[in-house]
Amino acid sequence: MNSVQRPDSFDAADYTGVLRRRWWIVVGLAVAGVIGAYGYTKVAPKTYTASAVVYVAATGADQANPGSSSKTTGPVNLNTEAQLVTSGTVSALAGHLMHSPLTPYQLSKQVAVSVPPSSSLLNIACDAPTAAGAAQCAQDFTTAYLQNRSASAAALINGQNKSLSSKATTLESQMASLNIKVKALPSNSPTKAKDQSTLASDRAQLNSLNSNLAKLQSLAADTSGGHIITAAVAPKQPSSPKKSLVLPSGLAVGLILGLILAFVWDRRDRRLHKSKDVERLLNLPVMLDLPARAFGNPLSIAGPRSATGRAFTELAQSVSAPSGRARTSCWSPVPRRGPRAA
Repeated sequence: MNSVQRPDSFDAADYTGVLRRRWWIVVGLAVAGVIGAYGYTKVAPKTYTASAVVYVAATGADQANPGSSSKTTGPVNLNTEAQLVTSGTVSALAGHLMHSPLTPYQLSKQVAVSVPPSSSLLNIACDAPTAAGAAQCAQDFTTAYLQNRSASAAALINGQNKSLSSKATTLESQMASLNIKVKALPSNSPTKAKDQSTLASDRAQLNSLNSNLAKLQSLAADTSGGHIITAAVAPKQPSSPKKSLVLPSGLAVGLILGLILAFVWDRRDRRLHKSKDVERLLNLPVMLDLPARAFGNPLSIAGPRSATGRAFTELAQSVSAPSGRARTSCWSPVPRRGPRAA
């Protein structure tokens, strides 16, 4: 006689039995999940991504103010340049080129900049609702960045040139006044030697300024910030939503919901499918559990050493026991008519 199991206990056979009886629920919800995911890819707002590649060249301003970076082999700090692409100045200039009604901040959120390792390149990508809009956005941001970089280099060199020229002019004026003063002094004047020493120092400083001015004038001719290597092209497929990601996600969600619904449905089913359902639903021990193939045996008496014979022997012993014990149940599946419990 089988011992009473816990009403809520489950083993591996129970799980496989649920899947065998409720497979149509799992399959149906899995298919529904795939169909729903496919429908989402058709009706969801599309996002297209286009990118342009620009070569960042060292300008005269970079050579006048060299820096260092872990992502550059020259005087250009590409980490800083990547930040400048999405700056307010460049975004405003790009918005003007695109004739976009969006603010510079909104435009900058559509742009992503990456720096390939060990290179002097910037990959400028832009997202937009249309393929043509994404290509125009990436191209105009690249153009705006190069224009701003060249203009900034020219402005920096011109500013330094103006500052040095002003210092040189002031120094020349001071030297002219001091030279007149020295010539007017007598040869034995105690201040003449001091003024001559000051004049020599100013002349050396003026020579240094003139040398720096000559270098700046040569650097002023090199203000090109780089050039576009790969122009932005309108993408053929949207970057979001991705079918390769959405469809498997829909299948996974459908399978999970199908499994949950199948087990809940099966738990609420009060019909008896096997002997363990008697113990689970009625909380009664099963005294005899005969397999369905036992009813096809042509012999009228089962062998005493067979599983069927031993089951009947245990049943006989239980029936002949004194009364007053807990209620019991006999279980025998009937072929083609479903299981019954008594």
